[in-house]
Amino acid sequence: MSYYDLKKTDYFFSVRCKQDDLRFRIKWKLIASTLVQEQKQSGEVCPGLWSYHKIKVDKATVPASAKPAGGKTHLKLKVEVKDWSVTAITAADYVPLKLVPPFAQVKAPDCAKTSTCASPADELGSKTIELCDVHDGHLYYLGLLGTDHCAEYSVTASYFTDTADHSCHALHHAGDAAKNGATEVEAEHFLLRDAEAGEIHDFFLTVDAKHKDDNIVVEVENLSEEEEPESMIVKLFHKEIPVDREAEHLAAFGVHNIFSVAKSAHDVKEGTYYISVEAKKAVKFRVLAMFIHAEMKPGDHSHGEVCPGNMVFHYYQKGDAGAGGHRRRLQGAAPGGGAGKDYRFRAVLHVGDVRYMEAHLHPPLELIPPYRTALTSDPAADHPHADVCRDAHDGKHYIALFGGTECANYEIYLEEIPAGDTCKALKHECAGECEDALCTDVELDHFQYGSCVPGGWQDYKLEVTAANSDNNLLFMVEDLTGNRRPDALGLYHYSNPAGGAWEIPLDRSETERYSDYSTELKWSIAISKHDLKTGRHYFAVKCGPEPVQFRVLAQLAHAGMKHDETVHTSVCPGSWVYHYISVGDDYGGHRRALAGAGPPAPAKNYGHAHFDIYLHSGDMDVLTRHGHPPLKVSTCGRAGRSGGLTKKKARAPVRAHLVQGAGALGEAHEGVPVQPGAGAALRGAAGRPPLRQCVRLPQWRGGPGAEGARPPGGPTRPTD
Repeated sequence: MSYYDLKKTDYFFSVRCKQDDLRFRIKWKLIASTLVQEQKQSGEVCPGLWSYHKIKVDKATVPASAKPAGGKTHLKLKVEVKDWSVTAITAADYVPLKLVPPFAQVKAPDCAKTSTCASPADELGSKTIELCDVHDGHLYYLGLLGTDHCAEYSVTASYFTDTADHSCHALHHAGDAAKNGATEVEAEHFLLRDAEAGEIHDFFLTVDAKHKDDNIVVEVENLSEEEEPESMIVKLFHKEIPVDREAEHLAAFGVHNIFSVAKSAHDVKEGTYYISVEAKKAVKFRVLAMFIHAEMKPGDHSHGEVCPGNMVFHYYQKGDAGAGGHRRRLQGAAPGGGAGKDYRFRAVLHVGDVRYMEAHLHPPLELIPPYRTALTSDPAADHPHADVCRDAHDGKHYIALFGGTECANYEIYLEEIPAGDTCKALKHECAGECEDALCTDVELDHFQYGSCVPGGWQDYKLEVTAANSDNNLLFMVEDLTGNRRPDALGLYHYSNPAGGAWEIPLDRSETERYSDYSTELKWSIAISKHDLKTGRHYFAVKCGPEPVQFRVLAQLAHAGMKHDETVHTSVCPGSWVYHYISVGDDYGGHRRALAGAGPPAPAKNYGHAHFDIYLHSGDMDVLTRHGHPPLKVSTCGRAGRSGGLTKKKARAPVRAHLVQGAGALGEAHEGVPVQPGAGAALRGAAGRPPLRQCVRLPQWRGGPGAEGARPPGGPTRPTD
């Protein structure tokens, strides 16, 4: 607790034991905040906490040697640290509450951490901070911020004046790593470091006028041979590191041990960028910062990299730099400022995958259609490209590359389109074109694993043929990262009729079947037998605000059932699945009699039939209908009776008796025959937040008779 926050009152401290019994001791001490010249003041500060010291300049107490006639008086603060390190900052007449430049790091030598120093004096790290031209009556503050471990320190204040051998040098925060506490990173060069768990290493990169229009990419690579995706957190700051070290640009999850942060040329500004690497475990890493040139001219070639969750872009200025995109052309002038040539951005991927798009006038800030995907794993897939045609409007034409599932390394060229090749706008990838490279075939009843980056999509396809159309289709995606975000994933369904043309819409939200919220780490879509059509079905998994590893599962659950058949299936909130039995060869139920044919023959009596349904988890609504599937849940009168509606909880058996004229489940109408075409429908209960929990439904249907028969090995009572 710094002196700035300490108040004259009572303070209470509570110690809470956790799992084990412990013996402990408590120590407290007061650290004087006021400095007296030439007197050493000791203290201690721990990670993330501040300790402040102050001195009020009184010319009456300043030594004569430090206040020459006509000269200036300066103040120096010597900070010594034992074992670990602190970050020091100064201010005049106000308490420095945030860590903003200029600041300095005071660090003990490495031998102090391992107790291998030759003498106690060698264990101290020391730095003298100078405050120039101090004035009588003013307060000057020194703030010390704990970094990696609790550190013991001492501060000594003294006055001095300029001499022929030494003049005052105030603290600066640029260029010289010895002055700013962070290590300078040289672009396109690796910088190696070792870090213990909990340590924070700061680096800085200077962006001058030459690079202010470039993309910045920073990659921090964990050099471990094992995959350690959560071993570090990499943060990027501009101008200053805030005291709470909260950052909008960060990488908390590594892909193949690479943690990457980036700023597109649209967001880069001149000044100093700070790269903060926080080790979550002991790790050896290397830092690489790159400037990726954004502006390109015909014939230019540039190298670039982009990692998951990041975006970089390149652009070509067509016509005058100040030209607008939709100026009225002068009569007789060539389109597009008279360039008269077609150009193409052509990128060659060496490793990784990207999604790419084009834009005009305004830099692309988010991935929106039309866009395409490029994969180095598929040699037949297109490499990223975007055309700037001769009749295009003047202004900046952009190609943006968004990181895919792993870091991509590429070369990009701006070249004239050869004669005979067509210049055309980028077309959005459609379902019919993505069979091999972009869509994954679904294997029924088998888990398939995947991953996505924030905002990314993974597409799957399934062919429903006439042979398997008499089923309910269920598709589920499960979050394996365990972050329990209800918006971690989204699941979307698209389909086309057999033989029909279909493209995934540019706006992928244009679908009636989707699931974008779950509190149980599972998102699912069910298509009932009534709605399932033959043809190709596409399921798109969209990643939310964080990277996710997931698995998908597709299942077909039989709708038409036979005597003593067992069906295992699931149903989720808001979704329907249907099961039915066809009774007799004269199925026709309520068909209208032909004119002159006389009244229909009386229905045969086939006895009774029932479905036995066992729930392993969750809850659902159950309905029965004759002749046509139930399409909605409706109740009137007593809940759970009218219309054959019953709500059941997990582990409770449901017996759906199918009898002529039955109005509710569980009512045995003895001696009333079952008419042809009877069926039962299951609907996930929707009285809770969407997709609360899936329901596993092994189903048994008994044969004719009052009780029917259970399948061999099946449970004999609900508790089994």
